[in-house]
Amino acid sequence: MAQLTVQQELVLQQKNAQVQAVLHAADNLDSKAAGLVQAGGLIVALSSAVSISGYIAANPSPIILIALAVAFLAFMLMLVFAIQAWLPRTVEMPGTRNWDEIFNDYINEEPDKCFEQVLADAIEAIRQIDDLNLRKAQRVYWAAWLLGAQVAGLLIASVFVSLQ
Repeated sequence: MAQLTVQQELVLQQKNAQVQAVLHAADNLDSKAAGLVQAGGLIVALSSAVSISGYIAANPSPIILIALAVAFLAFMLMLVFAIQAWLPRTVEMPGTRNWDEIFNDYINEEPDKCFEQVLADAIEAIRQIDDLNLRKAQRVYWAAWLLGAQVAGLLIASVFVSLQ
């Protein structure tokens, strides 16, 4: 049986490294989503503990109520986006898991044909994981903006509470 050329081996190593890199990027996006949820929860907890008496005054101004509603809505939407970023991955890893296909497409095949199949599998896996990462990144991006809206709403509420 013929061996793969040095070039073919290098290409396969490179594609394997790319698959690992895009999988690592997905894990990083999951971590960022978790960090945003933790930060948002901390902001809500601290602002509630520090200024709850001002927020529940007998007659709070409409601006305070609107700012609190914006902060609460931003927190809830941030949670939705972060959870969507964490959703289970529906990505196929390179290649097949079916023994007959493995035997026919890889083992019982010429090295060049096997190389082409493995390369095509790796490229498809990279494309799928890149698509997943793009969706994750978009959700993390919006979650970060919503964290900012949450902070802004609480700051506005705090300013108006202090002016009452």
